Amino acid sequence: MSSRIELTLTPCPAAGWLAGLPWLALAVTLAAALFPNASMAVAALPLAAGLRQYWRVGRLSGPSAVVGLSVRADQVEATLADGRVLPVDPAPDSRIGPWLVALKLRPSGTTLSRIPVVLLAPSRGCPGNVTAPDQLRRLRQWLRLGPRRTEQRPLFPDQEPS
Repeated sequence: MSSRIELTLTPCPAAGWLAGLPWLALAVTLAAALFPNASMAVAALPLAAGLRQYWRVGRLSGPSAVVGLSVRADQVEATLADGRVLPVDPAPDSRIGPWLVALKLRPSGTTLSRIPVVLLAPSRGCPGNVTAPDQLRRLRQWLRLGPRRTEQRPLFPDQEPS
């Protein structure tokens, strides 16, 4: 059995709404908190960020939109809309569920840059944005278990094996 995982993403408005929802909630909170006293222009910045996430994640628009993910030799690679393939590492604050995978991918060798990706499995109410559900299942398993380890690590690092 091959350990290669290939995922191709398709545009999905539901994935875009899920990616933009935190920014929309921030915009609504700022607008409600500042309504009587300040200009509503303060809420425009998070609203613009939410729309950007919707277009990038849900519509797969823009050169930095992730249109594919693959795992080769225990390394995750993201294929961007402009054709670039970046080696990435899933951030610890990524979330994995049975029908939803919310990834924050960090390009290898960087510390500050994060690329958000929302993967939705097809269901009755939503077609999802993953073309191969079995590959999504394999990716979820790989993310939970992590890459293969070739060296044996001791259970307690400060003790020598006997």
